[in-house]
Amino acid sequence: MNEPKYFDYLVLGGEHHGKSYNGLRTPILEVRANSQPMARLYARDEPAQITVPVLVSYRVVEHICGDGKHFFIATNDDLTNFDVEEEILKSGISPVN
Repeated sequence: MNEPKYFDYLVLGGEHHGKSYNGLRTPILEVRANSQPMARLYARDEPAQITVPVLVSYRVVEHICGDGKHFFIATNDDLTNFDVEEEILKSGISPVN
């Protein structure tokens, strides 16, 4: 049987800058936003609203380092604004290949 393969994603830019996430391969990485709606109290006979978590979506690009290793970078910004290889070293994420 084929086991599902999980990959590391490094987020550059936005509210999750520098954080890494692990998940199945995806073209868009969705992460819970840092601020979520507050919970509300309801009377016993009042129907409760469904609280939907707020997600932030990042597009995923495959970055190839000078040594030939491939990494998944999730960002909505221009990668020329970052020292991508330095950020990869700081994060310690695993390469794709």
